[in-house]
Amino acid sequence: MFSRKSTENQSPEDPQTETIIQNNAVWENQDLKTVNPPPENNPEIVNVVEKISGIISPYFIAIVGLYLYDRNTIIGFLLITVGLISLLKITLKDLDELVTKIKNFFSLKE
Repeated sequence: MFSRKSTENQSPEDPQTETIIQNNAVWENQDLKTVNPPPENNPEIVNVVEKISGIISPYFIAIVGLYLYDRNTIIGFLLITVGLISLLKITLKDLDELVTKIKNFFSLKE
């Protein structure tokens, strides 16, 4: 009553389905070691692309922030801030030192 019917003995009605099933069976039986690895990229090109994207991406973030500032002030402000921080190459260590100097200026010691 609650048992499953065996699907192994049923043949697919569509010949395309049978072809797909056979192709999947062949693919599952292939050894993964025989698959050719993708060709290696030229390291010089990769370095150039990384440098260019490192230069362009902060400007893009800041420009998108300026565009969104009129429609959504919070998201625009956050994107402008992130763009400026990445443009000026400010790290968390620098921000921590700035907060410590401000605390010391107002005599708020830890």
